[in-house]
Amino acid sequence: MIALKPTVPAPKITMLVPGSGFNLFNKALTPKELAEIQKENLRLKQEVEILKKAMAIFAKK
Repeated sequence: MIALKPTVPAPKITMLVPGSGFNLFNKALTPKELAEIQKENLRLKQEVEILKKAMAIFAKK
């Protein structure tokens, strides 16, 4: 006899909309969590700019 695995419904995933205050699982973010995410986002944007400048320097060589 073949045992069938029960199907588990996938979690509801919604789009992450900047400034919406909701994450991918539709759970409201606390102000602290939102501030942490915004801080990390700013850090990543700064890092991308640094890497772009480094790539431009190496591309000239």
